[in-house]
Amino acid sequence: MIYLSESSAILPPCFKEALLNPSLKIPSLDHEDKNYRPISNLCFVSKAIEKVVKLNLNQHFAVSDFLVQFQLAY
Repeated sequence: MIYLSESSAILPPCFKEALLNPSLKIPSLDHEDKNYRPISNLCFVSKAIEKVVKLNLNQHFAVSDFLVQFQLAY
C-alpha cells in the first residue's frame, strides 16, 4: 500500500484525515481559546508513507548530487 501510494504519487483522502486534540500550552493557564495549541494525530499509514518518501528523496538527492556539501544561507 505504501509503495503503491508512492509510485502513483497519490495519497488517498482517508489518509489525510487527522484527529485534532486541543492541549493547554501550560497547565496553569486559564481555559481560554488562545491558551490552547492544536495537536493533530495522523493515522499510522500516513506517517509510514511520509517516512518512506523522505528516505527515498534523501537517497535520490544524495545519489544525484543535488545536495551541496556546504550549505550557506543567503
